[in-house]
Amino acid sequence: MPKIVNYIERKEEIAKESIKVFIDKGYYETKLSDIANKCGIGRTTLYQYFKNKDEIFKYAINHTIDSMRDSFEKILENSNLTFIEKIKKIIYSLAKEYKYNNSIIIFIELWLILKRENKTIGEEIQNRSLEIRELFKELVSHGIKANEIIKVDCDSMGNTLYALVESFVLQLSLNDDFNIDDHLNNVDILIDGLRK
Repeated sequence: MPKIVNYIERKEEIAKESIKVFIDKGYYETKLSDIANKCGIGRTTLYQYFKNKDEIFKYAINHTIDSMRDSFEKILENSNLTFIEKIKKIIYSLAKEYKYNNSIIIFIELWLILKRENKTIGEEIQNRSLEIRELFKELVSHGIKANEIIKVDCDSMGNTLYALVESFVLQLSLNDDFNIDDHLNNVDILIDGLRK
């Protein structure tokens, strides 16, 4: 009896594996055959799920961000955490996502490349990353209203926190001796400076 494949699950599997190929080879050097090989399927089978590389890439990026967003929701819904603790946990979550999956660096690397060369995909990545920036802005705003965080410009602080994550991830990718725990302790000190 032939094995029944769940279409959505298989599509998500392909997306997850494709991110690894994009990270290893870069967006422009990645070929559909590379993705098919990584997934253990033929190119013809790959076309049953995606039209082309751009579609795979967009789906993979969106799927990765949606997964991160789901984990953030659990943090946001935890009423036992202060807003400062929520900000820290989200930053830890992003750092650990990079450490174990390397998927965050693809956003930074490819956003820069695609911003120059393929406006549509570059803008889509940028728009999805804005969701994370907005999340930081909202947390800061709610923290100020709850009298937990000092009064600061929420937009500027949200952008600063996101830039902190981007630079943190960039350092992780460039420096093999980068001790993630030491740097997360330093992030704690910086974020504690927001405490009222």
